[in-house]
Amino acid sequence: MPSKPRAILGAFLALAVLYLAGVVLLLDPVAAGDAPTGPLIPLPIAFVVTIALYVGLFVWVEQRMRSPFAAAMTIALSQFALVNVDYVLSGKRGVATAAASSVILFVSWSAVAVIYARLRTRTEVASASHTRGTA
Repeated sequence: MPSKPRAILGAFLALAVLYLAGVVLLLDPVAAGDAPTGPLIPLPIAFVVTIALYVGLFVWVEQRMRSPFAAAMTIALSQFALVNVDYVLSGKRGVATAAASSVILFVSWSAVAVIYARLRTRTEVASASHTRGTA
């Protein structure tokens, strides 16, 4: 078997075994005795903190990929696969809800990519012209 298919199969098996063992042996027992008591912080503050973490993740991924759109789609596709696909297949979310969630994901992250790219380009152009003007 060529190395890439073997690597994919190995990754599949590792993830399947570790996720299953992790859920059965760790997550389910912990969750059984850990009922939430309500929000830890007021919801408007929680929203701002969450968005700040998302944007921080986006910036980190974009710096590695060197493409705002690729970074945004990586995050959107990850959210889609990790939440919508899993929840629909396991019966925790309806297909229409998953479709609506997917639209929100792709529209929101596309907007982030476009706005980030435009503002970054304008900032870089302004900074470069300012630097040339003072040299």
